[in-house]
Amino acid sequence: MSLALACFSHSPLQLGHAVPADRAAHDGWTCSIATLAAWVRSYDPQLVAVFYPDHFNGFFYRAMPSFCIGTDARGGIDWGIEPGPLDVPEAIASDCIQAVRKAGIDVAVSRRMLVDHGVTLPLNAFCGGLSARPCLPIMVNCNAPHLAVVPVDAP
Repeated sequence: MSLALACFSHSPLQLGHAVPADRAAHDGWTCSIATLAAWVRSYDPQLVAVFYPDHFNGFFYRAMPSFCIGTDARGGIDWGIEPGPLDVPEAIASDCIQAVRKAGIDVAVSRRMLVDHGVTLPLNAFCGGLSARPCLPIMVNCNAPHLAVVPVDAP
């Protein structure tokens, strides 16, 4: 098995949705996105796991888990990106949920996850669309109590 990690700021402000004051920095950012997109496409991942913060689009104070893994997911209308389903392999998502729980981390499950630009921007920028690659959406709460905390003795 081969694994790779790509980290990416999902800020829509950096993806042409605002005019930056520093044009050179923006041009460098745009070039880095193109470089990373070419690398992801050449790597040809069999599964893309996207760790993202929800922006109160799919989760709210009344139901804000520390972590949540989707077994089915859909992108909503957000920053001009067309909505649509993600290709979430339910069996892999379920196996991941069980493994995370076995490791002592309390993870919630969403059987109808609504994801925002934290997922849709990277999938569009690097994979060619929301359902172009099998995807495992993993929400990490960084917005509201109870914030994500992993036990120090977790593997």
